[in-house]
Amino acid sequence: MQLHLVRHGESAWNAQGRLQGQVMAVPLTELGRRQAAALAEQVAALGGVGTVLSSDQARAWQTAVMIGERLGIRPRATPLLRERALGGLAGQQVAEPDPRRPDAEGEPLAELVARAGSVRQLLAEVAGAAEDCGAGDIVVVTHGTFLAVLLAVLDDQPLEQMRWPARIPHAQLLTRRMSRDPRDPGARR
Repeated sequence: MQLHLVRHGESAWNAQGRLQGQVMAVPLTELGRRQAAALAEQVAALGGVGTVLSSDQARAWQTAVMIGERLGIRPRATPLLRERALGGLAGQQVAEPDPRRPDAEGEPLAELVARAGSVRQLLAEVAGAAEDCGAGDIVVVTHGTFLAVLLAVLDDQPLEQMRWPARIPHAQLLTRRMSRDPRDPGARR
């Protein structure tokens, strides 16, 4: 079974150079909608997708809906896939905070890693259910910082070895092998 991980298309605040964190209602730009449409075509060409999971934040949800519409699948939203909470930094035009810094404002790194571990468990459960009923691969639509941490957790990579800031382009598709065993790290494809 394959796990297809995606960062949402460009949002209005991405275009303005503003930090978003867990601000809910920042929509995609026109470029972001084009990126999401192209991504939906790319995912459709893969074939075999049976589940689309998404952050419930607008920019990710809009991306997931476009993918789901192209595949004929209704996406499922979960707050577990939200971006890192940034506290008072949200909306500011500053460099992306390094979540490894102990003084970083917002969601502490330990909580971010724990949430990524919860997502790993959720994905294992969804993969198991999908395998049992032959439902196919999983697409996950989330956010840049959270995706970087989730990838480190899925690949059992220590965060200290992670390059920061993580620069995952908008609407990029990253694929990992997935099993129902949450201890089985994703294997890069």
